[in-house]
Amino acid sequence: MLREPRNDHHSKNAQKRNYPKKSANKNSKNLMHNANQGPVRIPVAMALARLLKKAPEELFFRHFPALMLALIEQLRARSQETRNATYNGIRDMLHLVGGRFLFYAVTELNRALRKGYQLQVRQHALHVMITALKEQKEQNASGSGCVDSAMHAIMDIILDDILGEPKNHRKIQAIVSSVKEARQSQSLKTLYMICNMSHIPSSKPSLFCLPRRNNNTDHEDD
Repeated sequence: MLREPRNDHHSKNAQKRNYPKKSANKNSKNLMHNANQGPVRIPVAMALARLLKKAPEELFFRHFPALMLALIEQLRARSQETRNATYNGIRDMLHLVGGRFLFYAVTELNRALRKGYQLQVRQHALHVMITALKEQKEQNASGSGCVDSAMHAIMDIILDDILGEPKNHRKIQAIVSSVKEARQSQSLKTLYMICNMSHIPSSKPSLFCLPRRNNNTDHEDD
């Protein structure tokens, strides 16, 4: 005799196993753990990002933040070579996916890099992110409004870098000689770019966006 069709209870369970609700948090923690054990290999991270971009949106939005977070956490490294490679990885990722995760990235940047030399790394990483989105805008002629949602988080970093503790750090020769990012602040250049990329009218007053010719005096030697 032919058996009756089996209840689809098992197939539903299989789907649940493939798409667990808490997989994002678990995978993020695992990826973070691996990042703390050793440098994240940028080619591997980029391969995963390209794969996720081709996946269904649900999977992409569930797992991509873990990749971005792993790179941001890696910026804590004291090795200049590691940080340079990570900057390139962040730039390439933003070229790939655009500004959809800019608010998340800037918020995590502010959370992960909070003291000492990390503050110099933070302002430089923000400049890398905004430059990458500006380059993408020039190529695709779209997506310039992505800075609007992250404007407050961006300005927190910029103002702290220009007026706060990082400014004083750049006057200490020991820091400047050991941390490449401390040799020149990129915050005024970043500010100029977000003024031109933003769709918020109040962010574009003529006195707020400094003329491009003043970029040569971005570092504070006064």
